[in-house]
Amino acid sequence: MWLPRVRLGAPGPFVVLAWLGALLWYPVRWYEDPAASWALTAARAGLWAVGSAVAARLLATFRPTEPRDESWLRAGAALRRGTAPSDEGERRLLAGHLPELRRGARLGLAAGVPLFAALTGAAVEVDRPGSAVLFGLCLVGVVAVAARTLTRVRRTRADLDTN
Repeated sequence: MWLPRVRLGAPGPFVVLAWLGALLWYPVRWYEDPAASWALTAARAGLWAVGSAVAARLLATFRPTEPRDESWLRAGAALRRGTAPSDEGERRLLAGHLPELRRGARLGLAAGVPLFAALTGAAVEVDRPGSAVLFGLCLVGVVAVAARTLTRVRRTRADLDTN
């Protein structure tokens, strides 16, 4: 599977998969019911897109098809701790991964907010409150995870620069 090779911080991979799912599922849902409104078709496709993105992320996390990159895992651990490692080699590896982590968070904001806001609006328009709540939760989750990732990257970068 190509997903583990993508080097993006959270929530980048989820948002990319949700966009791909929405783009792939929209024609399928439209073909199944061509008389439906665009908003209903978008809401149905969005549900399948979110489900597909969650399933793909879970498969990539719990059933990797190739060995994990240890430096990427250590960078994630250091980011969660919020402190830079004391070893100089690990500090260089961490500094090399910080732009990728930041890029994923920014991509998650730039692509996830419009996607989930549009899907929420479409679900509200066709009176699908459950779908609207799900898309709203996805929107809030993407913003929260991106903010957390950007904050941790900024703190870790500051720790790297001061030590």
